Amino acid sequence: MEELPPLLRFRSQAAGGRAPAWLATVLVLLLAAAPAEAQRRKQPQSYAIIAGTVFQETGLSLPGARITVTPLESEGGRRVTKAATGTSNAQGEFAIRVPAGSMRYNVKVEARGFEPAEKEVQVEWDQRVEVFFRLKAVQGAEK
Repeated sequence: MEELPPLLRFRSQAAGGRAPAWLATVLVLLLAAAPAEAQRRKQPQSYAIIAGTVFQETGLSLPGARITVTPLESEGGRRVTKAATGTSNAQGEFAIRVPAGSMRYNVKVEARGFEPAEKEVQVEWDQRVEVFFRLKAVQGAEK
């Protein structure tokens, strides 16, 4: 039988002898697989972006609007991700990351004093999809 390198020599305390050769082989394989698994986990996730601008009925930007992006059912009949939310900035712009892939999403925009609006968008893999909203003021509401 071939002599094992010092690193792979084990002593079984119960039996007083060497551990079986298969145990050393299994440990070597596990140690070799660990860096590959760690590298796989470090790879960045690809994503798509649903972006746009929210305007008031007058054409001015609408900052502070709440945007909710909800995935619609996939062809398999199940949802693959949870809803994502964001807020429009001072220029009324927003950008929300979603997982890359072919998927339909419902984009809903809500702002105090304005009627909510919804649109459906189709995302293909890692593309950026633009969507624009013009919200109507609620009658008698403060802006």
